[in-house]
Amino acid sequence: VVLFGEAIPQGVAASSARDAELCDAMLVIGTSAEVYPAAALPHQVHRRGVPVIVVDLEPTSLCRDIPCVFVRGTASEVLDTLVSEVRRLRAGSGERHANSGNGPGGRPAASVDTLG
Repeated sequence: VVLFGEAIPQGVAASSARDAELCDAMLVIGTSAEVYPAAALPHQVHRRGVPVIVVDLEPTSLCRDIPCVFVRGTASEVLDTLVSEVRRLRAGSGERHANSGNGPGGRPAASVDTLG
């Protein structure tokens, strides 16, 4: 995690570019995706035909630039749901939990749209 105005630690940009060449999907979470060199990574992944998933409150310019799956919600809501689903799938359960994909009070944690 690099916050706005912070320098990217030495070597991280190069290792991120290498990782982008190997990933099966890319999660882009809570960023404008406009600050380079990091903003180039989703484009690099997209050129390989790998899915790019954007998690944010509103679509970003990245969602206009490349086809992506846009998940509307906060990082904590979406990631909590995602982690729960991955754990459930790893446990081998074939049934979907009643609250799976829901946030506090059973409200949907996020909405998903395919953009681009």
